[in-house]
Amino acid sequence: MCKGDDVNCPAGGIYVPFVPPFKKKPAITISGQDLPSGAVERRSSVTNAGFHIRFEDSGGTDVACTFDWVA
Repeated sequence: MCKGDDVNCPAGGIYVPFVPPFKKKPAITISGQDLPSGAVERRSSVTNAGFHIRFEDSGGTDVACTFDWVA
């Protein structure tokens, strides 16, 4: 298991590496903090080595925040 607490995510997102990488692509749980109402997370490039995450407000504009994650 890998995890991160209170990770800063700038507007536009961040790549989170798994150290060490998993043998297979893992399931990931992400919890954004202090997000505006209606905000959503957008994951991409999920592999056994890491993932990219960004957050959008209800209008589709990227927002900065902190988040926790577990894989």
